[in-house]
Amino acid sequence: MLIFKDLNHIEHVVHLRNINNVVLHTLNNEHRITFHFVSPHVLPVQVDLNTFNRIKSALEKYDAQ
Repeated sequence: MLIFKDLNHIEHVVHLRNINNVVLHTLNNEHRITFHFVSPHVLPVQVDLNTFNRIKSALEKYDAQ
């Protein structure tokens, strides 16, 4: 489970088992992550670099299990 805050200081809780796909995108020092869920829902968020790297690392560890 991922718990993080976006740049608007909104806390998100994302259950990794419900994710189909994740898009990680950085452009002009803006870090965006889009979570695509099993159901027809999408969560796009913009985060700081530290949060971006933490989420990326957590996803890599989860995928390796």
